[in-house]
Amino acid sequence: MGRQFQQILISNTNTQQLRALATRSSCVSFIHLSNTMATFLKIAFAVLVGILLNVFIFIKANLPNFEDNGFVRSFLPQSVSITEPFDVPSKSVAIAGQFGGKLYLTTDDPATLVAVDMQTRQAKVVNIQRLGDWLATEKVPAGHTALIDSPYYYVFAFNAPGIYVYNLARALPEATYTADAVFTTGISLSATRFVLRQYSPTEKAFRFSRISHHGETRWEQGVSLPSSDMGLSSDGRLMHDDQTGLLVYEHYYNNRILVADTALNEVHSFSLLDTVAPKLRLDPTAPRIMTNSAACLHRGLLYLCSNLRADNEPYKEYIKHIPVDIFDVQTGGYRGSFYLPALDGKLIKSMAIVKDRLIALYFNDQIASFTIPALQ
Repeated sequence: MGRQFQQILISNTNTQQLRALATRSSCVSFIHLSNTMATFLKIAFAVLVGILLNVFIFIKANLPNFEDNGFVRSFLPQSVSITEPFDVPSKSVAIAGQFGGKLYLTTDDPATLVAVDMQTRQAKVVNIQRLGDWLATEKVPAGHTALIDSPYYYVFAFNAPGIYVYNLARALPEATYTADAVFTTGISLSATRFVLRQYSPTEKAFRFSRISHHGETRWEQGVSLPSSDMGLSSDGRLMHDDQTGLLVYEHYYNNRILVADTALNEVHSFSLLDTVAPKLRLDPTAPRIMTNSAACLHRGLLYLCSNLRADNEPYKEYIKHIPVDIFDVQTGGYRGSFYLPALDGKLIKSMAIVKDRLIALYFNDQIASFTIPALQ
């Protein structure tokens, strides 16, 4: 009897301990759940505030294309014809040029290119090991653009700062050119002469400079637009037209096109169709709207993808296409416009004219070839 009572007592004690433990675990679980819920609610609130803030900025900003932009386009009577687009590796960034019958695309790695055969519609990644070893030895930092002018492959390393010339035919490093300061864009005039949009320590602004194989740097005089935000408001794309020998600079954030000769003397400047005038600085509190994007030169004509809708373009039509405006760089005269398709709703990263066909690399990692009436 005593032993049985003792067992019942022990059993009751164990039950009370288990209940106590269960109660304690429940409390801990509840506290943990409460903390998790509080964290979740804080994150959800922060995300909601962020979304509402972006919506507010979007609504308050005078974004283009929803309303008239104050200009009209004159479209060419003939439409373009497209060769079926095909996929390229997702690492493709821009069209570099041609070599050995293939079109080459740049990537984030200067020693890695994408070789594209437009006839067989095949694209493959090519690693240039010797170039990679050379750049590693030179300790070239990240940040570059690249161009191919057969047989030379030019790597413009913004932050090195310098230009690295590689001979694709010989598979050997050719030369290195050191720039005085960082630059944002560059082109080659030859294998020994280059033009950069470079930071001038003297003027404390970005200006055009010409570098030669003698190590000489020649600076422009009064060609660039003034800027009070370290060149952001005047950022753009530098191009060279082989036929006219002219340098052409497209601004991303305004409608001004600068034209200069290879000695960096201003030839003239002209305005695009839109009314977005140059500013000394971009408003840091407003959305940064790039009005001009991909562009290329061919036989004295500038082909420019505009991000602005003309007043005579129905929005439903505009949203499915990319308007390309044509200008004569020698006179600044407008030659007309045509549409390219927005593949999967995506814009064009880079374009070039090869053998009288316009080649476009899209942001959906596809490349397409077009027959353009103006080129025929």
